[in-house]
Amino acid sequence: MNSSDNQFDFNNDLDLEIDLNDNFVDETTSITQDEPKLSLSIDFDTKNLVTIITNVRDYLFKLQKQPSQYKLAETYSENIFLKAFNICNEEIKQQENSLSLSDLLEFDHSLRLSLKFLTNIMINIINGDFNNNIDLKKIFNVIDDESISYTNILIFNKFLIDNNGKKFTDAQSFIQAVNFNNDKSKDSLISLELSDVIWPFHWDITIIIPIFEKVNNIITSIFIKLSEIIKIQMMKIAPNLLNLLNSQFDILKKILMVTKNLENLVKMNNKTLAKLGKKTRSDDETKGFLFKNIYELFPILAENEKQLSEVLMHQLKIKTVQRLASKIILVAKIDFYNSSKDGLKGLDYHMDMVKTIENWIENDQPKLNQMIDNDLKPLAIPKDNNYVDGKNKKGKRRAGTKLTKYRQKFKKTGKLDILQNRIEFGKEETFLGGKNQYMDNMEDSGLGMAVDNITKLKNAERRKNKIGQSNKYKKKMMIKNKGEIQK
Repeated sequence: MNSSDNQFDFNNDLDLEIDLNDNFVDETTSITQDEPKLSLSIDFDTKNLVTIITNVRDYLFKLQKQPSQYKLAETYSENIFLKAFNICNEEIKQQENSLSLSDLLEFDHSLRLSLKFLTNIMINIINGDFNNNIDLKKIFNVIDDESISYTNILIFNKFLIDNNGKKFTDAQSFIQAVNFNNDKSKDSLISLELSDVIWPFHWDITIIIPIFEKVNNIITSIFIKLSEIIKIQMMKIAPNLLNLLNSQFDILKKILMVTKNLENLVKMNNKTLAKLGKKTRSDDETKGFLFKNIYELFPILAENEKQLSEVLMHQLKIKTVQRLASKIILVAKIDFYNSSKDGLKGLDYHMDMVKTIENWIENDQPKLNQMIDNDLKPLAIPKDNNYVDGKNKKGKRRAGTKLTKYRQKFKKTGKLDILQNRIEFGKEETFLGGKNQYMDNMEDSGLGMAVDNITKLKNAERRKNKIGQSNKYKKKMMIKNKGEIQK
């Protein structure tokens, strides 16, 4: 491809992170009749594949905003459009070995946008010419859902073509006609959009449908050929990345569409990569396309989804995405320096990820029939206090032998202690010796709810003090006797 023919600087002019006029559901109303007529300005002598498809894409983007102003047969010239795509198809066959991967990815992205814009034109004309009770724009938004492949858009296009003039009697028949891969979540969203629809309805567009069908077939054929070429290029340039991503060609293509090359991917932060595809800055990695496609990357998660709770599975998917983002950048370095051309390193990293996920699932999975399998041992029988119950067992001595025997003797255990530590609500507490706990150096002399047993508590306190004084006297005498002996 000649560089002079290329009108774009892919490092500066084009931002492939879904900023290329990707608002395929456009709510802008038709402009005034004074607007100049749209034209498709393509130099048919050019050999630049990207230039041709980009011009067609820009033309469709402008046309989708005003389909009711000009009839499709007049403004959207079938001959010019078909000729442009025939040139594209011809260029693919002639230059498939000379086109760079960045050019192929830009062409693929523009082709996908062209197909989306074409679908939106069809929807605008259907809703503009006929007073239908279904908002096909919202339904197309649900079906496409910023998918990274052509599959969803082609399904909806086929639906528009095949169901021309068909009457629908209820929401279920409409959903079955769309036949969106039996995705229940999307079916439920479509059902919500159809909740206020008055049935039946139908459309009959004799001029648009034939042109739409021809163009759709041409784009589909180009896409199939282009996908084969890009896949061959990726297997040469990034074999390890392809193996790490479980041979998910569309996901790797999406990553390279944003980064444009392996060098930029190597420089990317793993947290940024995990959140790739989110719409706003406040969104987390759950809004990125790695999270949305994690089941395709690691089918083991889908197989064990029912064994874990919804919360645990959600956390597990987030951990997997974060770990995968780090592995992608690591493996990208291997491909960038051509360290493992056979892709075995990427395969090893993928198997390592699978084993890690298996361990996570095993640790988080609740163990069933543990008592039967003897996996769960019963708790050990607690050792009784050998001084309280009189058993001659080895155990920890708490508070000393004398104090323990003292507590046994005067029964100052358990019940009185519990009552002394409780206070009756709305009643003033009584203190020993008329003391005030909050005024006399914070001494804990309150009786609490044990005030009825005040005599027993006083006797216990008196005996305790007496024993303490006796011990102090004995200790003093022992020290005195030692001193005399030493002299």
